[in-house]
Amino acid sequence: MFRRGEPFAKDLDNLVDRADKTVGYYAGANGRYREAKLLEDLQGIDGIITVASMYENTAIVLNVLHKGFAREALKPVLNLTFDGNRNENDETKIESFMYYL
Repeated sequence: MFRRGEPFAKDLDNLVDRADKTVGYYAGANGRYREAKLLEDLQGIDGIITVASMYENTAIVLNVLHKGFAREALKPVLNLTFDGNRNENDETKIESFMYYL
């Protein structure tokens, strides 16, 4: 878990290298950082939930790129989108995701 006084990423240079190897120079809406964090070796984390606007192009691009990476190195990821309206399906998706972790 994150503790006060610690950086969110232990090795910032490693994030840059990982982003270079995966998304290259793509930088829309902080996409390089977002994808590098998804691929980081996160100790004690069993799965990742991402949330983005339904109309955000970066989330769409990252989801497409992410599917091309080696499966054995990835944590399970649930990508959720929102458009400002309450969606009961999202609650069901989160509950199912948590159950299968």
